[in-house]
Amino acid sequence: MPTHKGSGFNYIFLIFLLTLSFASRAQKMSLPEMESRLKLAIERGRKATVLISDYDGQNKRITGNRFSGVVVSPEGVILTVAHAAFPKRLYQVTFPDGQKCLASGLGRIAEIDAAVLKIIQSDSYPFAQMGTTLALTVNEPCLSIGYPAPLEPAISLIRFGYVAEVESKDRAGMLRTTCLMEPGDSGGPTFNLAGQVIGLRSSIRNALQSNFDVPVDLYLKYWTPLLQAVDYQRLPAINPEGNKQKVEMETSPFNFDQINKILGKSNSTWKGTTFKIYSLLKGKMTAAFTTAINLKGTGRYKGVGQGLLLGKSSLIGNDPTVDIGKEKEVPARIVARDEKADLVLMGVDYKLKNAIAIDLKKTVKKTEESLGEFLVSPYADGTFSFSVLGSEIFNMAGKLRGGYLGVFTEEQNGKLLVYAVNKSAAGDTLIKVGDELLKVGSTPVHTSEQFLTQTQNGKPGGSLGVLLRRNGVEQNIEVKLSQYPQRPLNIADDYPGGKSEQRDGFGLVFLHDGKILSTNCGGPVFNADGAFMGLNIARYSRTTNVVITPVAITQFLSSVVSRINF
Repeated sequence: MPTHKGSGFNYIFLIFLLTLSFASRAQKMSLPEMESRLKLAIERGRKATVLISDYDGQNKRITGNRFSGVVVSPEGVILTVAHAAFPKRLYQVTFPDGQKCLASGLGRIAEIDAAVLKIIQSDSYPFAQMGTTLALTVNEPCLSIGYPAPLEPAISLIRFGYVAEVESKDRAGMLRTTCLMEPGDSGGPTFNLAGQVIGLRSSIRNALQSNFDVPVDLYLKYWTPLLQAVDYQRLPAINPEGNKQKVEMETSPFNFDQINKILGKSNSTWKGTTFKIYSLLKGKMTAAFTTAINLKGTGRYKGVGQGLLLGKSSLIGNDPTVDIGKEKEVPARIVARDEKADLVLMGVDYKLKNAIAIDLKKTVKKTEESLGEFLVSPYADGTFSFSVLGSEIFNMAGKLRGGYLGVFTEEQNGKLLVYAVNKSAAGDTLIKVGDELLKVGSTPVHTSEQFLTQTQNGKPGGSLGVLLRRNGVEQNIEVKLSQYPQRPLNIADDYPGGKSEQRDGFGLVFLHDGKILSTNCGGPVFNADGAFMGLNIARYSRTTNVVITPVAITQFLSSVVSRINF
């Protein structure tokens, strides 16, 4: 690792490749061993992967732009990309554990899209080791971590893939991987399975396989110039003795294809759990996936049928039919819908032999988070999509479905104050900058999060009562909620199937990086041991699928059983 002298760094450059046989190690590794290696790399890298936000030092608040980066020294040197960061600008850095600090922009080389920041406060920070691209091989597993912009509030998200090209033919000098990327990920790290930084997220092309990173070797090459707060208009001169590092690299013990091969041989657990369903929706015949379930302890589903199916409600119209194979379809009966969870329960007069057992009488505990856990999303035709568990479980707010006021707040001295208002929003003419917000409806609000939750609980076009204090006088006003504004479309929105129309507000969920089409939502998700992890409920964005957990599913089913006599 780097040794520090004064404010600079001295490096001795040495690549030491451990003499492990790639092929022999790969053949001996089991699926649990592969998963353990990935989890260890995540543990090493995630703690140093940071959210970076533009910061207004005068008003002491973050402003619009946000991106990602990785800390690579205990003193707080951060690698990121030049299209996001600039010299001498101030940034707020947020670690995954919530720790916040300020950083200043150092060197920026636009020609190679490389930039460096340095945390201002003196401390010892979590950091990741830098590796090198020189030892990488095509098809070698890798992972990326970043904070995708579509997710609000920001969430640290893991994507798993492999090295597609050590040096891209499409973008000269860039590393290409299949780890999915979208806006907000810029500057985030890509790691090898030793948890070492091998690249920094830079750009994408339309194809999901085309995700480009700035090789970490370029940061090492221009290390001395990048530590100076200079915006270089051309490639700076380098000092061969001042920008080298000792790098110990380990070759990957397995390749990406081996995971799919092993999973493909063990599909008996999820075989027959996913069915295709057809229905008339908004005047069009549509298809979606459903999941076969078995409710233990509820009898024989009187008046419903021999089998039960669970699906994504907004994808399934009335009078659906289910493809049960061998060119045979059976009608399905709608039993109940939940608009918020976007779930629908259906019955069929057909015995679903491999249905997933759900015991409503058993207390369901919150699903264990295990970042990097291998996941399988089976399709109705017997194939499957492989992915990894990319986030912790959280309550997903209904930002896109709920009401919007366009009011931006901050907490000062125990007061919730308005510091900006979106002029195009419905609340603009009534709520003013400087107002102190007291209640939304009958609910007191003390934090920005509380205020946001209350406004999102309303519906676009509806009205909301707000109690505020202006110039020392309390006022009750009524504001009309609008729709959350859609950002302009860009290349990251152009991918097969596109986003789900209803993609947030589901309650307890986790995220994964499977390439599930929005029309293929409604099918189950399993881990590599065959445990039921939940239902694919939405394709949120280019990089992200949403899984509604067994806890939320059981809440819906228990409510249905309590209302309907099976």
